[in-house]
Amino acid sequence: MTIKQDAGQILNNIYNLKLRGELPNDEAILDVAKNIGKTRTENALKYLDEKGLISGVKIRKTISSSEAILEAANIDITSDGVDVFEEDKFKATFNVGLNLGVISFNTTIEPK
Repeated sequence: MTIKQDAGQILNNIYNLKLRGELPNDEAILDVAKNIGKTRTENALKYLDEKGLISGVKIRKTISSSEAILEAANIDITSDGVDVFEEDKFKATFNVGLNLGVISFNTTIEPK
């Protein structure tokens, strides 16, 4: 899988929680994280944050380590994130198709 596809799974979980009136929480991320691992989850969260599709992700560096630590607290979907679903931008953004809440992956590269 690609970073975009991992990000698509996480964003889909967050979006579905919002639709049900629930606050996005660690569960939305942990469900995906246990399947894809820490590094891929961090890459996906960073991608979503940099694209402005989610908020609440913070990256901090510690004095004792040169590694950046990604913190996800109070993650929420942004209006741009909602537009991905409600304006049929999901497939173009993540190269992943949605079918009644089920994610299907397309591995072909489409010309832009």
